[in-house]
Amino acid sequence: MRSLLAEARIEASEVVLIAHSTTQATNALLEGDVAKVGVVALGTGAQGMRARQEANVGTVELGGGARLFTGFRFVDTAGGLDEAQVRAALEALRGEGCEAIVAAEPFSVDDPRREERVCALARELGLPATPTSALSQLYGLRMRTLTAVVNASMLPKMVETAERTAQAVAQSGIAAPLMVMRSDGGIMDLAAMRERPILTMLSGPAAGGAAALRYETFEARRRRATQRAHRGAEVRDVRARAARIHARAHAAEEG
Repeated sequence: MRSLLAEARIEASEVVLIAHSTTQATNALLEGDVAKVGVVALGTGAQGMRARQEANVGTVELGGGARLFTGFRFVDTAGGLDEAQVRAALEALRGEGCEAIVAAEPFSVDDPRREERVCALARELGLPATPTSALSQLYGLRMRTLTAVVNASMLPKMVETAERTAQAVAQSGIAAPLMVMRSDGGIMDLAAMRERPILTMLSGPAAGGAAALRYETFEARRRRATQRAHRGAEVRDVRARAARIHARAHAAEEG
């Protein structure tokens, strides 16, 4: 970062925003460099049976021979959310090698509080966690869980990347906010990236497209400024010629 500032001859105080793009999320999936994810499913009665079936996604094929492995535990919520049972489930999943957690409950898009509480308990144990309701508002539990599992599998690596990037920016003396490019060309802060790294999967191409559009905008402005300057010079030249002709004509009349 310091080398970039020096090369561009920019003072750290002049930087007002940093938009960081990364291909780490994409590379993690392509190379299978993902964490094992533990799924904690919630429910009771018929909805509990549905959660047992749809949230237990098993091994997820990522393509190219890469796989994403998951663990699974179910917590019955007939008497409310028993936090002791949740902690026991989390400890069991961690014991199986799970490095990130997904909380999944049918219809949590309408009331995400139990999913969010499971994730809070997981973070207390040092496990990054994702509630399915944070990534999709679809009612289909299977698809929501799969999406959350893919997201959670990238959390450990992406959190590490976020910390290193923030440290590099701070060491360079830049006080401007650090943002991360999203796949849709927008930006989000590091706190959001730590929770939803899946939104950065096409961050690299999005940044390239945004840079190209910005360059084209600058070029268009430069061309317009150049054209205005040329037109101004032409107008001044015509006026100067007219003044000289007028002066000669006036001198001839007086002579």
